[in-house]
Amino acid sequence: MVDEVDDYERFKRAYMNEKFSPEILTFPFECFDNMMLYLEQRNDDIQQANDRQVKNGPLELNPLSAEKFC
Repeated sequence: MVDEVDDYERFKRAYMNEKFSPEILTFPFECFDNMMLYLEQRNDDIQQANDRQVKNGPLELNPLSAEKFC
């Protein structure tokens, strides 16, 4: 089972609550939509890996970087 902090859900809640505090969004707001698209894809990848019960070790994910989305 892939062990991953659920960034997607955390950011989605922030988006739905429309409360963008510096503790939650660590990058400019204009990057947020790109970040959400990335997190949706990453969340899908994690779910697929969990469904397959990856046996070759943990799924390696690149650290999140705001520069990637701006």
